[in-house]
Amino acid sequence: MNALRVALGIEAFWAHIRSTKRLGLVLRACKTLRKECDVAFAVAAMGKDGKITKVWARRWLGMSAGWVAGVKAESFTLVIALKVLAAHGGLIANSPRAIAMRKKDDAERQAKRADIARRAKQLMDEEVR
Repeated sequence: MNALRVALGIEAFWAHIRSTKRLGLVLRACKTLRKECDVAFAVAAMGKDGKITKVWARRWLGMSAGWVAGVKAESFTLVIALKVLAAHGGLIANSPRAIAMRKKDDAERQAKRADIARRAKQLMDEEVR
């Protein structure tokens, strides 16, 4: 386990991971490793840093809109988002907010679909009469 702790701090280790799915597997290996791993460093070392939208960060990382209000949208990357998130408790502390946001978005989409289907049914019923 100590060898893995050392490996987490080495950039060459992360260069071979190359996917966020594998990053998740490494972090799920041990709860203490999850707390010790700097996810922003890992993502940058993996070469997976890229531009993201603030809406994506709210939905998947559980970020509050106020946390990134001062960051320009053109320069908003995954590493910046993870660093801001780390300052507000990290991924573990904010995952309930991300889950709630996704559930809310999904419920809104379902309601929209149901409304469209209801309107289409009403329209067809009126045409039949």
